[in-house]
Amino acid sequence: MKFVSPGNDGVPDRIVVLPGGGVIFIELKATTGKLMANQRVQISRLRKQGALVFVLTGKRDAELFVYDIERVIHGLPSARVSKHCNTTDH
Repeated sequence: MKFVSPGNDGVPDRIVVLPGGGVIFIELKATTGKLMANQRVQISRLRKQGALVFVLTGKRDAELFVYDIERVIHGLPSARVSKHCNTTDH
């Protein structure tokens, strides 16, 4: 889902709602894109509250995330989300 929060600039681009109600926030960046200061602040706030937030850079990261999250949802082996998605602020 596209995430829009009026008055809260810099929130992640997408929300993934998992079976059972789990939520993942996704910030999408072009291969050469970088987080803006307000995005770093919003991501930090979400993470401090225990939210899972990923920064995906480029089409390949997005494809790997979709592949891996499908495997996580269905309990299949070889999920590699944490290896391919940037989970640190930069």
